[in-house]
This record gives sequence, structure tokens and C-alpha cells, in this order.
Amino acid sequence: MRRKLTLFAALSLTAARLVYADGTPPSGDLIAKASQGDTAAQLSLAYRCRDGKGIKKDYAEALRWAHLAADQGNVEAMDFVEATPALRIFPV
Repeated sequence: MRRKLTLFAALSLTAARLVYADGTPPSGDLIAKASQGDTAAQLSLAYRCRDGKGIKKDYAEALRWAHLAADQGNVEAMDFVEATPALRIFPV
């Protein structure tokens, strides 16, 4: 239980750093779902961070969210993480 609380606190602090291009934070629902372990929400945030869709581009943040989803067995997130080394050479 303590590990889950620590993870939740860390994710909450990470989520607080996410902002849309205009300076406003993304949907609280999306962040809340991702912070609670919803792999679809985590992957959605990963794509948004990678592509800069409404959020400032942040490849490290994209990887953080994708790894969380991949660690829970999300196959699409595993593919995202596997393809990420290419981002260092060919940013999207």
C-alpha cells in the first residue's frame, strides 16, 4: 500500500508539470485516470507529450507515461517504448 501511495504522489507531481501549449493543464480527468493506473490514459498522455498535441513536446515525459502503461502489459505502450530510441535521432 505504501508503494502505491508513493507512486501516486510521484505521478501527481509529474502530472502537475504537464501543460497545454497555451499554458493551461490538460484534462484533470485524463491525468487522474493515468495517475490511478489507467493504461489507455497513460498511453494517451504519452502520445500527447511526444507529438505536442495540445501539450508542449516533452519526450522524457512521454516515455515516463508509456513505461507506466507498458509495465502493466499494454502492448501498444510496449511498441511505443520500443520505437522511442528513434525519437532521439528522428524527432516526430
